[in-house]
Amino acid sequence: MTTAEEIHVRIPPNLKRALKTAATDEGRSVCGMTIHILKDWLEGKGFAVGASPRPYAKRAASKPKKKK
Repeated sequence: MTTAEEIHVRIPPNLKRALKTAATDEGRSVCGMTIHILKDWLEGKGFAVGASPRPYAKRAASKPKKKK
């Protein structure tokens, strides 16, 4: 299982307010909105981002396979 990496950044209060507003409008968490913005920007600049799992998505419990 792949885990998400952590980064910590300081941003100006006005940028944080705008990020929270955008996240709410889009129905995303602040973390999800930040990832969305970063991914779009990186892809727009031609950086290979690749597919990434949703680290905070709830995973369905796997059922044990039945023996025949």
